Amino acid sequence: MVAVALLPPTVTAGLVLSIENFKSAYGAVLLLSVTILSVNLSALVVFLAKGLSLRLWLKPKMAKPYMFCGIFIGAAILAGLFVRVIQITI
Repeated sequence: MVAVALLPPTVTAGLVLSIENFKSAYGAVLLLSVTILSVNLSALVVFLAKGLSLRLWLKPKMAKPYMFCGIFIGAAILAGLFVRVIQITI
């Protein structure tokens, strides 16, 4: 399912870059970035919800705060990209 989400914007970006249509390529790369961030964020949230932790972590007590920090940073970047997508479409 992840490949189905990632393949179309990647192919679109490659095709429109080959014909030097940079505005469309920017939109496709932006969509690809949003998709990758969304997949990573959903994986982090599922790991936290299921109680999975990193067993081979250097500092096991810091694994959970790092996951929360990753979710926060990913959500902030995703919100910024979402605002950029809204600005492009308006």
